[in-house]
Amino acid sequence: MDLLGVPWAYDGRNPRTALSCYGLVLEIYSRAGFRAPSLWVPSDPAETPRFSADVLASLADSWEEIDAPQDMALVSLPSPWFSDGGHCGVYLSDGIVAHSPMKSGVIFEPWDRVRPKVMGLYRLKALA
Repeated sequence: MDLLGVPWAYDGRNPRTALSCYGLVLEIYSRAGFRAPSLWVPSDPAETPRFSADVLASLADSWEEIDAPQDMALVSLPSPWFSDGGHCGVYLSDGIVAHSPMKSGVIFEPWDRVRPKVMGLYRLKALA
C-alpha cells in the first residue's frame, strides 16, 4: 500500500519518485523476491513499443499466457496511446489489480472493475 499514489512517469522505475506501469510491475515482483524481465523503453515516448502480444512475444522465455487471474499475474490493459494494449498491472491475491495509469499514478482497483478491460493475463514462468 505504500506505493499508492506514487506518480506515473515515462519509464519510471523509482518507487520513491515515479513509476510507469511496467516499473510498478518490476517493483511488485522485486518485493516478492522475483526478478521480472526488464523491458526496453525508447528515450522518445513517441517511439514506445506496444505492450501487447508483440512485446510479450519478445519476452516469451519469461512469460506464459494464462486463462484466469492468479496471484502475481501480469494484467494487460488498454492504453490511451495504443488501441491494442500498452498498459499493464499486477493481479494481487486479494482480488485487487495494482497499476499505474498516466493520469493518477499508482492505484489499486477491484478485479471486478478491471476485468471487462483485460486484454490478457500472463504468469512469470519462474512462478509456475
